Amino acid sequence: MNAGVGVDQGQVTILMVVVLFLVVGAALVIIEGGRILEESTRARTAADAAALAGAVEGEEVAADIASLNGGTLVSYTEASVGYDQTVATATVRVGRVSRMAKASAQLKWVVAE
Repeated sequence: MNAGVGVDQGQVTILMVVVLFLVVGAALVIIEGGRILEESTRARTAADAAALAGAVEGEEVAADIASLNGGTLVSYTEASVGYDQTVATATVRVGRVSRMAKASAQLKWVVAE
C-alpha cells in the first residue's frame, strides 16, 4: 500500500524546482527592466539639461552638464535660426540607453540707458 507514496514525492520535488526556477527568472527580468527604466529616465534628464546648456553656452558646456548628470555626450549639433536664435540637439548615453533632446535659446537685446 505504501508503494505509490515515494513516486508522488518525486513529482512534487520536480514541480517545486520548476516553479522556483520560474520565480527567480521573473524576478531577474523585473530587476533588469527597472534598471533600464532608471537609465532611460536619467538619460532623458541629462539630454534635456545638455541641450539647454548647449543652446546657451555651446558644446563644451553641454558635455560638462551631461557628465554632471551621469551621462556621456554622444553627439551635439547647433544651428542658428535667424540672427538671434540658436537650436541645439544633444544625444546623451547613460549606461545602455541613449536619449536625444532639442532646445533653443533666443538672444534678448537690452538697450542700456
